[in-house]
Order: sequence, then structure tokens, then C-alpha cells
Amino acid sequence: EVIGQRPFTFVKAPMGYGKTVAVLEFARTRLAADGRALWVPVLGGSEDVFWRDFCKVFGEAFPHEADTTQALEGLGYPYDSMRVDAACELIRRVNFPAQTLLIIDNYQFMPGRGFVRLCESLARAGQSNLHIVLITRNEYPGNKELLSLKGLLGHVGREAFALTRAEIMDYYACCGIGLSHEEAAALYAHTSGCISALYLYLLRYIKHGVLENPEGEPYDALLGTGDLGPLEVSSPESGTWKVKVYGNDVLDEDGQGFRILLKSYGQDPWSWIETRGPERLVSNESALLYANLSI
Repeated sequence: EVIGQRPFTFVKAPMGYGKTVAVLEFARTRLAADGRALWVPVLGGSEDVFWRDFCKVFGEAFPHEADTTQALEGLGYPYDSMRVDAACELIRRVNFPAQTLLIIDNYQFMPGRGFVRLCESLARAGQSNLHIVLITRNEYPGNKELLSLKGLLGHVGREAFALTRAEIMDYYACCGIGLSHEEAAALYAHTSGCISALYLYLLRYIKHGVLENPEGEPYDALLGTGDLGPLEVSSPESGTWKVKVYGNDVLDEDGQGFRILLKSYGQDPWSWIETRGPERLVSNESALLYANLSI
């Protein structure tokens, strides 16, 4: 609801929270039929590379403004206040006939504040039908509070993207998996509602039928006797993985020796760095074998 209410919107959340998808979905569903969205990702490199990409997207969206696009290209990236003012004046001359959403994605890769200053200038100028959305993982590189008080800047934070416990249950239910309230609470505690992390847990559940965090409860594996085949871990997380081994029907009063072989199949930079635990079990008891995984 914040996007479009003010001329400039700052969207900040960690990686994996679905910022870009949410903003693009907003543009697809909430813009008027004759509105348009201009998406310009910051792909790294330099300010000049970004400015070239920006001018290209701008020119393709507004072919009737070829002179303005050419002037912006000639001006170059707004490194200083003079170029900021000049770029602002050029863009102010553009007639945006319908609501236009200018989306700058992955701004955390952009060094310097030049483009933010341009966005602030355009917001102060009150350009009709132009709304700017800046998507980033970092804090706002300016006086966010002052701009917000003046009604120029809207802010969308991590809490807007984080799924609640009820939403986690709904999400998993849509994928055919019913969760208890306790399981949803545990997932929320482990992921903070991050959609990407929840998706990875979903894949692991589908493949292995477990939802535990590797740092939480031990993974129970009834090994029995003989060669039982692999206890497979896919896309492991950093930390200590614990395998619980049961000593069922051990005939020797002194216990029975066992061992677990750990193999890695070219999964750099994953590596097993330590295993520790008992070497023998007695009947009807269990023990934990620890395998520390470094990533």
C-alpha cells in the first residue's frame, strides 16, 4: 500500500525475502491499465554502466523522448550536484501520460549517493505520474526521517515481507503439506518468515520428511545391523549435525561396536572437519554421534 502513495519509496530487506518479486507483482496487478513499470537492476560494475542501462530502459519506454534520452546519455551519471540538477531538469520535462513506476533493483551494489540524490530531487519536484522505487538490502543512504516527515519518502521494511505463522501454514498447505501450529512456530523461529528459507525447508521436508533445524533436535536414524546404506543430507547447513544411533538387540553384554562413514561428493565448500561420539553401544540404549560440518 505504500508504493505509489509518495513520490519515492525505499524498500529494504535482507536477501531472500522476495522484495523484487513483490514489487514487480505490485506493478503487474496494481498499476492502471495504461500504466507502465520500468525495471532497472544494478548489475554491478560501475555507476557509468548503470547509467547506460538506465538510459536504455528509459529510451525504450519513451521512444518519443529520444532527445531527452540522448541528453541524459551525454550528461552521464550524476556524480555531483550540478549533474543531479541537470538530470532532474531533463526528466521533469518528460510528459508521463500515465502512472509510471521506476524500479531500481539491487541498489546495494551501487557505490556513492548520486542516483539517490537524483531520486530525492525528483521527489521534491513533484513530477506528475512518476513514482520511484529503490530496492536494496542496505540502510537508506541519506536522511530518511526528514524526507518521510515531508511526505516525500515511503519506507517498506523486512516486516512487510516476512510470513507470519498463519501464512506459513497456508503456504505449506498450498503445497500439500499440513503443519501443526507448533511446527509453524518452529519454522518461523528458524527462518524469521523469510520465504526463500521456508522454500528450502519445504524441499527438504518433501525429500526427507523432516523439518528440524540441524542445530535443534537430533535426526533419528534406526540403523539396525549390517550395511544400511546412506543417511543422506542434501544442501546441508553450517553447524553440528547429530545422528542418533540405537543399540537394539545387542547380544554382547559389553556392547557392540559401530561406525558411520561420512562421504562428500564434490560439494565445495562443504567439508566434514570433525566427528566425535561413543564407539560402542549396549542394548536398548542410544547415543549421539556428532559430525561438524564447515561451510
